[in-house]
Amino acid sequence: MRKNSLNFLIFRNAASLFRTLPHNGILFFRTDAFELGYAIRDTALPKDGRVLAHQLLIRPLPCRGHNTDLHLCHASQGIEAYAYIVSEERMQKITASLAGLFVSLSLLGFTATQVSAAAVERLVEAAKSEGVIEFYAPSTLGPKGAQELAEVFNKKYGLTTKVNFFPAGQMARDVSKIVGQAASGVPPEWDLAVVTDAHHATLWLKKLHQTFDYASLGVDSRAIDYDKGTITIASQIVLPAYNTKVLPPADVPKSWEDLLDSKWKGGKLGVPDSTHHLARLATGAWGEKKTLEFVKALAMQQPMLGPLGTLTSRLQLGEILIAVTLHDGFINRAKKAGAPLEFAKDIEPVISPALQVGLLKGARHPNAGYLFAAFLMTPEAQVIWEKYTGQGSAFVPGTSAYNFFKGRKVLYMTQDQATVVDRLAREYGRILGFGN
Repeated sequence: MRKNSLNFLIFRNAASLFRTLPHNGILFFRTDAFELGYAIRDTALPKDGRVLAHQLLIRPLPCRGHNTDLHLCHASQGIEAYAYIVSEERMQKITASLAGLFVSLSLLGFTATQVSAAAVERLVEAAKSEGVIEFYAPSTLGPKGAQELAEVFNKKYGLTTKVNFFPAGQMARDVSKIVGQAASGVPPEWDLAVVTDAHHATLWLKKLHQTFDYASLGVDSRAIDYDKGTITIASQIVLPAYNTKVLPPADVPKSWEDLLDSKWKGGKLGVPDSTHHLARLATGAWGEKKTLEFVKALAMQQPMLGPLGTLTSRLQLGEILIAVTLHDGFINRAKKAGAPLEFAKDIEPVISPALQVGLLKGARHPNAGYLFAAFLMTPEAQVIWEKYTGQGSAFVPGTSAYNFFKGRKVLYMTQDQATVVDRLAREYGRILGFGN
């Protein structure tokens, strides 16, 4: 590395760092809109020019030892810190453009922290008078999981809110119920609904979300969807799956296209009715033409069809050799029961449908609902959610999804793709034999 080159340390999601700024160097801010960096001279980095700061402290500290071989600042708890090499010329330009802004940026950072605290405080005060949350969520969470979330939520915010848990039955049916109630002018039965991003698309198109600036409560902007109406609280991992005691390692598919090999013909594959999984390949990685050809070829394999739960059972019994798509919720539950199910982990891209929470239009307890929705993205809530459901958000460091997706190509559906995914899912369902 040339002498006089600079290491530019960037803190991501650095809202809490505004309180303790480095005493010298170049500052560059970022939360959702800003970054906070620290320029230091004459230090060395590995060849890839990027180092993750593994040591995380409660509060950030200034960088130390300007002549050490490897120089890293510490980040506050839960914040990732990366070091990048920036040329002297580039840093001089950054210095010139930011030199006159240090004071104003520092004040802006402080103000942003205060606004966030004020937003939480307003919701807490309003939630006290509401006293309850009607919470529809996957049955895997269970009453015990919902109760544990409620206890931590109330302790965190000094509340005594009761969380009434309604386990999901069939999400498509229940979303239709919400739509029907709204059309009849009847308030929704639930305040918050946790359903897939595909089901939330229906509510979004019908304008049945109550939106909120969740970023002001500290929610990662990447997790906020449908015009600020939903938050991704769990990122499903969807891949082909197999039984390790039935399928030899040499036969495990290495690509999606491997599923079209003639050796899988005649009921050896299982295709679930969640055809929106395959539709995401069309909007994300492959385009509609390639995906349509893939689905038609898959239908020629004469797969067994059924719901995800049924195919999981068939996979455990060896009645099918591969489930074309299965999500990690079923894999995790099977493993807990001792079943040797596993993903074909070499396959990319990984499909990641989202479980999202959203406040329903006309909800009777909106403030408690907004606060609880944002709370579900906190590390303590994610630990509980993953404990009971086996899934976590890809946008919260430390969750299983966050760790699994590192270094992998992942498909997330955006709201702009929702109508296309819905159309293609229906089309692929007819091709595969699910009917209308």
